[in-house]
Amino acid sequence: MQFSIFQQPSSQNQTPQGSEKRKSQNLFVDFTLIPSKKRTWDSSLFLSEITDLPDPISPMVWDPWLIVAQILCLQYLYYLTLGVFLSFLVGTRVSRMSLVYFFDFATVTTSTVTGWCVTTSFLLSSIAGAGYMLYLVERAKKCLDFSATLYIIHLFICIMYGGWPSSITWWVVNVTGVAVMALLGEYLCIRRELREIPITRYRSNV
Repeated sequence: MQFSIFQQPSSQNQTPQGSEKRKSQNLFVDFTLIPSKKRTWDSSLFLSEITDLPDPISPMVWDPWLIVAQILCLQYLYYLTLGVFLSFLVGTRVSRMSLVYFFDFATVTTSTVTGWCVTTSFLLSSIAGAGYMLYLVERAKKCLDFSATLYIIHLFICIMYGGWPSSITWWVVNVTGVAVMALLGEYLCIRRELREIPITRYRSNV
């Protein structure tokens, strides 16, 4: 990379301090003599180095233990919320609550009032799960992955508990739950990511 430095002539009857100041002020680089190809190459190299820098706000670091902890926390909060809704909506209509209403596909039906209460509990839990992802996941592009993982784990538990779900209503409710949790979670995370950082409280210290 070639460049030229021009120095304006100075008088000889100047003090050393004044001459040093003038030297620092009169030195400048003539970038017009730099070839265009080299300037383009240098700028692209600079941009590549900038893009390789880590994100200081939320660094993307692969941490499998953190991912497992997030999945377990989200799964626990989902079932806890589902239990609360089932207790209020279904517990007042049946004599005894059991895991049947959690994992048995036959209870998710639209032919009875109790089945509608179970369906409503699952949908409300998916909405609450979107709110949990806002604080556990915090990234919009990860919401679909965590939502699908939660319902895949729920599917495996249902298969082990009562066999393969053969009810169309069960599939419709759970697919709708995945969509609601993923889309609503992405919406909430995007709003949080695009929120402006408040800087008015720091202006008084400047």
